[in-house]
Amino acid sequence: MDLIQQIIDFIDPIYTLFYAALFASIVFIIVILVQLFILVFWKKVDGKIVETSIGEKEKKKGMRYFPRIKYEYSYGDMEYTGYSPWIMNEMHKSREKVQNMLDANPAGKTIKVLVNPFAANQSALIHDVNPFYLIFFFIGLLISGFFAVILYVNYNLTLF
Repeated sequence: MDLIQQIIDFIDPIYTLFYAALFASIVFIIVILVQLFILVFWKKVDGKIVETSIGEKEKKKGMRYFPRIKYEYSYGDMEYTGYSPWIMNEMHKSREKVQNMLDANPAGKTIKVLVNPFAANQSALIHDVNPFYLIFFFIGLLISGFFAVILYVNYNLTLF
């Protein structure tokens, strides 16, 4: 009978909201930590844009566009080629907006590249690690964490 009561308590809407807020907080923390790890521990080197193009992806509400950038960089005694991973994939409805972004970064332009010092073939363009997203996720963390704490305190919840 105790197990059945625990299952009912878990399905209780207040518990469901609490666990959803707690889960959202954990996701926000992981995203922030990964972004900060890359910014802090990966090495900054100079690179050069080799080629740019516009990527397309069909979504429910129509076509979305995103910039693709192929670049070269050196780390140690080796030469590498990277492709902009767009860590936080920035998609736009406007092809012209993406073209303007690419026009500001033409082939031959020198750029800063973040390189994983333990696996130099892993890299990201510095503009890929967007501080706006860190702020967005930090605010999300605060809101979901605050919501989880309020539910925990007001309803005398137990974690498990």
